[in-house]
Amino acid sequence: MNRRHAINAVLFLSLSLNLAIAAWFGVRVYRKGGTRYLSERLDLQDVKTPPAPIQIGLRERYKKLPHTDGEIDFVGDSLIGDGPWADLFSPVKNRGIGGETTSSLLERLDAVIDGRPHKVFLLTGANDLSADVPVAQVIRNLRKVLDRLRAESPKTEVYVISILPVNQTFPKGPVHDNATIRDTNRQLKDLVKDFNHVTFIDASSALSDAEGNLRKELSVDGLHLNIDGYLVLGTVLKPYAQDASSSSP
Repeated sequence: MNRRHAINAVLFLSLSLNLAIAAWFGVRVYRKGGTRYLSERLDLQDVKTPPAPIQIGLRERYKKLPHTDGEIDFVGDSLIGDGPWADLFSPVKNRGIGGETTSSLLERLDAVIDGRPHKVFLLTGANDLSADVPVAQVIRNLRKVLDRLRAESPKTEVYVISILPVNQTFPKGPVHDNATIRDTNRQLKDLVKDFNHVTFIDASSALSDAEGNLRKELSVDGLHLNIDGYLVLGTVLKPYAQDASSSSP
């Protein structure tokens, strides 16, 4: 009798354990996607992963960017996406840093000058204005930048891009206004006249609406450009950057 009880107990425990494992497995399969997940794991159905919002955004961005003759594409996941391929294989180098001011640009200018670049495109000053840095100081800092470029890399062609317009109708939009931007751009244009091989590029008209604000459809927040905005800005810059961007990798 005791032996029968022992066998029954073992069978009960075994059954309970199997049921617990089955329940755990069932819950896991359910959380992973139910029968579709199970059939995918058993290779009865192809695995398909829905794209995340950031992936959808990048897909749309890449669709809008133009193709170029003889282009070389690096395609794949973040291990490819995060690579500095343009820096390694293209004459065009992006050396912009988010949040930078004209004073912090001065502090890191050595890294730009050391390369003795063929061309330099400067677009800076917006963060100074949003931080209430006096316009006079912005101009002084940019004069120092241009002085150094002309003295230490005299063959470099320098292009100073106008500070871009803003649109303050966006929720939590930019704090600096277009009147200040226009005043700063007028002084920048006058500053450039003091230097050889330095060109002022006015990008404001291409990006502005009838009221002089940054066109809403070109911005994500009233300050930064979306991909459509960069396509417009790229059209403005193309005549000046063309020979660099069309060079063979």
